[in-house]
Amino acid sequence: MTLEKIKIAIDGPSGVGKSSVSKYIAKKFNLIYLETGIMYRAVAFYFLKNNLDYKSFLCIKKNIFRFNLEIKIVDNISKIFLDQEDISDSVKNSKTSQIASIIAENSIIRENLGNMQKKIARENNFIIIDGRDIASRIMPDANFKFYLDATPKIRAKRRFEENLSDNKSLEFLEKEIRFRDMRDKNRNIDPLKISKDSTIVNTDDINFVEVCKKICDIIKSSDK
Repeated sequence: MTLEKIKIAIDGPSGVGKSSVSKYIAKKFNLIYLETGIMYRAVAFYFLKNNLDYKSFLCIKKNIFRFNLEIKIVDNISKIFLDQEDISDSVKNSKTSQIASIIAENSIIRENLGNMQKKIARENNFIIIDGRDIASRIMPDANFKFYLDATPKIRAKRRFEENLSDNKSLEFLEKEIRFRDMRDKNRNIDPLKISKDSTIVNTDDINFVEVCKKICDIIKSSDK
């Protein structure tokens, strides 16, 4: 491809497949991939590990600068380091994810992590970033913006069938996802929303391969 830059913003709700799609697109076009959700889960991991009150604004304010959080790009994939320890795999569980959603409402955390994300976005012209406010806040200069969507029922069914349910029932998973959506869409700071210039990709009736092909086709068509 001859594009001077490929900056892709992928937004969408929890469990819609943003990271899987982003990893595929990153590999397809040889892009750096930044998963912003892993950064919020890393903060949640720290608060859990140290038995700190993650719901307390004062506790967060007191502790936010007591640890060192660093993003390193390894083989074009973002890895998260907490006090020099790679915790990229340790933070991938439902408990950490749930707490990350609560922590993400905190203005201090969003500002600090947001600044880190914006810096990486500014410094790289060939990058894909996924999250919930990428197109509107983190990388508004992206030349490709997508919003992946699917109903809570479909997302719960996929998680259940992929054995990512932590032994939870399908009904419980759907309720959990609906609650997460409500929290993300209604928080006061940087709520989940569809950017006006984003292409909506509804994945209810198409599979992973079809989603990736649709996005790839749009990117390729711009290079004519």
